[in-house]
Amino acid sequence: MRDRVAYEALELAEQHPFGLLLTDVVMPGLFGPETASQLREQIPGLPVLFMSGYAPESEGSVGGAELVRKPFQPADLLDAVRRTLASRRAASLSTSR
Repeated sequence: MRDRVAYEALELAEQHPFGLLLTDVVMPGLFGPETASQLREQIPGLPVLFMSGYAPESEGSVGGAELVRKPFQPADLLDAVRRTLASRRAASLSTSR
C-alpha cells in the first residue's frame, strides 16, 4: 500500500490542486522528483520542497527545488517552506509584468 502514496497524490491533485508539494526524495513506487515532474504537468509552477536522509550527493537542491536534510527541526522545515513559497511568489510576479 505504501507504494501507492505518490500515485494517490497525483490523483488527488486532479480533484484538489494544492499550493506546495513537500515530498521525500526516495519513496516506494515513484521517487519524489518523478512525482514533482508529473504534478507540475497538472499544476504548472507548483512549488516543490524535497526532504531526504539519503541524498548526500545533492548540494541543497534536487531538480532546482530546495532540499531539507533529515533529521531536521520543525523551525528549519518551516523556514524552507516559507522560502519556497516566497520564491514562487517572486517568480510569479516577474512573469506577470
